[in-house]
Amino acid sequence: MTVDKSIATVLVAASLLVLAAPASPTRSAEPSPPGPTERDLEFYERRVRPLLSRRCYKCHSQRSKPIEGGLRLDRAAAIRLGGDSGPLLIPKKPQQSRLIEAVEYRNADLQMPPKAKLPAAEIAILREWVRRGAPLPKDRPLGTPGKSSDRKSGREFWSFQPAHRQDLPPSPATTGWPRRRIDHFIRARLAQHRLAPSPETDRRRLIRRLSFDLTGLPPTPASVEAFVADGNSDACDRLVERLLANPHHGEHWARLWLDLARYSDTTAAWLKSTAQAWRYRDWVVEAINDDLPFDEFIRRQLAADQVDGLPIDQRRALGFLGLSPTYWKEPRLAPDLIRRVVAEEWEERIDTIGRTFLGLTLACARCHDHKFDPVSQADYYALAGVLASSRLFDQPLLPPERARIVRDADRRIADLRRRVTQVTLRIPPPADKKQQIQKLKARIEQIQKATPDYNAPRAHSLEDASLFVLADGQDMTRLEYRPGQARDLAIHRRGNPSTPGPVVPRRFLEVLSPGKVQPFRKGSGRLELADALVD
Repeated sequence: MTVDKSIATVLVAASLLVLAAPASPTRSAEPSPPGPTERDLEFYERRVRPLLSRRCYKCHSQRSKPIEGGLRLDRAAAIRLGGDSGPLLIPKKPQQSRLIEAVEYRNADLQMPPKAKLPAAEIAILREWVRRGAPLPKDRPLGTPGKSSDRKSGREFWSFQPAHRQDLPPSPATTGWPRRRIDHFIRARLAQHRLAPSPETDRRRLIRRLSFDLTGLPPTPASVEAFVADGNSDACDRLVERLLANPHHGEHWARLWLDLARYSDTTAAWLKSTAQAWRYRDWVVEAINDDLPFDEFIRRQLAADQVDGLPIDQRRALGFLGLSPTYWKEPRLAPDLIRRVVAEEWEERIDTIGRTFLGLTLACARCHDHKFDPVSQADYYALAGVLASSRLFDQPLLPPERARIVRDADRRIADLRRRVTQVTLRIPPPADKKQQIQKLKARIEQIQKATPDYNAPRAHSLEDASLFVLADGQDMTRLEYRPGQARDLAIHRRGNPSTPGPVVPRRFLEVLSPGKVQPFRKGSGRLELADALVD
């Protein structure tokens, strides 16, 4: 059996089902009170729960002997109930909540943690949680990993099974319908609910639905009249082909993909510039309009630099990760703090890969084995090693030799800029501080002017280079990239890079690996990861 892997087929198939499927009668239902949103629960799982586990569980969990103040913070029901002093939270009112009063040390008789006040950033997380209504998941033990995820039984779950062709279900014959295989499944489900197919829509409505769905634009009056007047049996098929060939098709469907890729044209001024971000956007539009096979569409976005035979302009595809958010890494902070910032960046990228390509919330496994899916903490850090071995950089869109000259200039300029930072932050400042900085900046400008093609177009890209956060003297921190060197990461106990566990080789998720999972051996492992995703 051959499988059509084109982007148009993958992206459009689901939307065409809506057009083809008969509508069932609308049934009214009593509105239910709004519960926590998925985003609010995610905020709790990723920000609040790890904080409570790290700061509070020693005295306020099942393993505490005794449980201080009668307050447990490892169960949702216990958090809602509060402790000996009464309710802990007033949802959406942080200023009135006893939890916030305690962590802000506003009451001399109620200060938590008792030994030292939480950092302002952690207090802000708790305030934001209460402001959101203190959302909590369904009542279950929170924060204790329990037994590891069961990969064997996980492989038996339907969504982890290989796709295979289904036998057609029996469905009552009706005039002119079902027409295609999918119609038989829809008809069978309707029959289960004793529902009949809705009448076929008229052509004026059909062309509007197809046009909006495939191009995001209404049809012209002339095209509507032409379609209505077309009496050929293949009129609908030819209309779909014309709409798929319309350049607006790629523009419309690229918007949906770019949302998954968290694309943005702008960012904070102090972050990495996104001036060339549009090159990735245009690549996605072109790929959809060119009907690039979907497996190749994924492969190029993760590892275009490692796919043989691709022209240099295909490096634009690497904007999927090359445009990832980056966070400020203040060189005057301790290395442990900067390592946490870097770990946050890895988490964001792993979460994007999991949600976009697998439909899994992989970030949940940063601090512990996943609570619901068969994804272990070791799986998480196996993927994190791939990202720890990949550096974001701006790729000159030039032939290799000319690009190498520009990259050499970039490295020299980066070293000079680091020296500017060192001089700027040095305490006490040198007497000739201003002169030193001016001299270094003049050298930077000289290198830029002397380098051919330095201002050539660039794309937000990736290269294989492992990142290390190192102390730089007594009071500074520096980032060191080691080109061509891959790196396996240690598990961060409870998600904290300052408490490393065993080292995990770079590899794919165990539950999705046939047989014994094999480590990645080619550079960072990005190409092997892409191949595993599309296999």
